[in-house]
Amino acid sequence: MDGFRVVKLNEVIRNVDIVITATGNKNVVTREHMDKMKNGCVVCNMGHSNTEIDVVSTVQSKGSSSELL
Repeated sequence: MDGFRVVKLNEVIRNVDIVITATGNKNVVTREHMDKMKNGCVVCNMGHSNTEIDVVSTVQSKGSSSELL
C-alpha cells in the first residue's frame, strides 16, 4: 500500500469512523472490535466473502445497539 500507513485494526478501532474490509479472510472484524467502536461507526465489506464481519454475533448479542442494513 504505497503511500498509506498500514496498521492493525486493534490499534485504531476506538478512533475510526469507517471500517471497510476487502481481504477475503474470515473474522476480520470481530465482536470484540465492534464492542470497542465509536458510536455510529460504519462497517462494510467490499469483498466477495460474507465472513469477514462477524454479523452473527451482532444479531445474537443481547442489548446490542447495532443496526444491520
